[in-house]
Amino acid sequence: MFTEPQVKALSSKLSAKHVRTRQHSGLTLSYIEGWHAIAEANRIFGYDAWDRQTMAVRCVWEGMKGNRSACSYIARVRVRVRAGDSEICREGCGSGHGVGLTPGEAHESAIKEAETDAMKRALSTFGNPFGLALYDKEQQNVRGRKRRQSQNGKHQAVTWLVLSSEGEYISAHEDPVDYCKAMRQLLEAISTRERLRAFWQRNLVTVAMLRHNLPDLKSERGEHYAEILTSLYQQQLRLVWEETKADQRRARESAMEGGKANGRGQKGQEQRHHDGVPGTQGPKQLPSGQHQGSAGRSPEPSESKLAQPSQPLDDGVGQAECDGHGNDPPAELLPTEGAERNSKQRAVNASKAAAAGTNAGHVDKASLPISTPRRIRDKEHLRYVASMPCIICGRAPAQAHHLRFAQPRALGRKVSDEWTVSLCSTHHRALHSVGDEKQWWRDKGIDPIAHAVRLWWDTRHGEVVKS
Repeated sequence: MFTEPQVKALSSKLSAKHVRTRQHSGLTLSYIEGWHAIAEANRIFGYDAWDRQTMAVRCVWEGMKGNRSACSYIARVRVRVRAGDSEICREGCGSGHGVGLTPGEAHESAIKEAETDAMKRALSTFGNPFGLALYDKEQQNVRGRKRRQSQNGKHQAVTWLVLSSEGEYISAHEDPVDYCKAMRQLLEAISTRERLRAFWQRNLVTVAMLRHNLPDLKSERGEHYAEILTSLYQQQLRLVWEETKADQRRARESAMEGGKANGRGQKGQEQRHHDGVPGTQGPKQLPSGQHQGSAGRSPEPSESKLAQPSQPLDDGVGQAECDGHGNDPPAELLPTEGAERNSKQRAVNASKAAAAGTNAGHVDKASLPISTPRRIRDKEHLRYVASMPCIICGRAPAQAHHLRFAQPRALGRKVSDEWTVSLCSTHHRALHSVGDEKQWWRDKGIDPIAHAVRLWWDTRHGEVVKS
């Protein structure tokens, strides 16, 4: 039979962050995705302790949808789990609908969807982690769901508001998980210390309410979402502070190099002018060691400028402290492992950019009054996205698809690599063959932005070990 850790995992609650919803016939249906069901089976049972077998598959309808081929399938799948010396078998039935440019694409998509649906129904009989908790209308065994109970006993939605650094309304969310995702995106997008602090102060009360009213809103590692947001704020504050100090340091070094170059040029010009005047001789050495025409060894003009600059050079302490940017970090910053790792990576990137000469004349367009979105390029993140199963059918290997509607269009440029999701070759090709990408995702009942944010969070905050 199952081991004690397996029984504990099967009896645990389903995390709300893995629950997705879609509209069907005027109803809101909750479900888990196929790739998550497979990942949970591998985690709980073991990679070599379970398998699935398609017992039957049948096409129940075939026709045309507009100018595209369409069909519907039903399938029956058997799941076998090996627990010690015994084998447990469960079966489930499911349906799938496919549309494609060719009949082959339509039939392949429908068969995979039917098989995945049947597999999820079979796995759901093992417990809440596989979606059993979603068959309860109240979803009592879903961890982190929003509370909707009012004083008179009727259900009432709770809305979580996100405010800007100026106190203006940005967005409202009924799902606290969506609220945390929006907060994370905004925290990562702010590039100045003043705006970051103002934004956090505006939303601090809501984050505190999140911690107080939803004590079960925790990640799989047992960390509350409010604590995650607080750690992210401290990490971003430290990164912004380090970038400010680096900019000041580069400005000081540039000013010092420019001062030395001007001093050497002026001294050489005066020497050449002195040597080129007719009838003049070099300065006579007096017994007292003074030069002729000098009283008490007055320095040359260039030496005077170098020895006594009109504006004191900032050594990283005095002038910076006068400007309110000392070497000591802000008091609210705490040393975190993620911040140290990101700062080291930024230092490496800065040194590479300096060696290539890319820092000279660089303008951060995202900080301009009329800003443009950053288009980040991260090959490691693309490799990680491609290593995940397809978010539609759960099959691997997959490809990294850039969500074309996530950012404004640019001539010859893709959207930022942070807006990528995993798609198999079939669904990737089918998506590129349609004109309205948003409508394609709505037809699938999937929110790709949420998937892209989760994948970016994984690689950005160290949950994924990069090879």
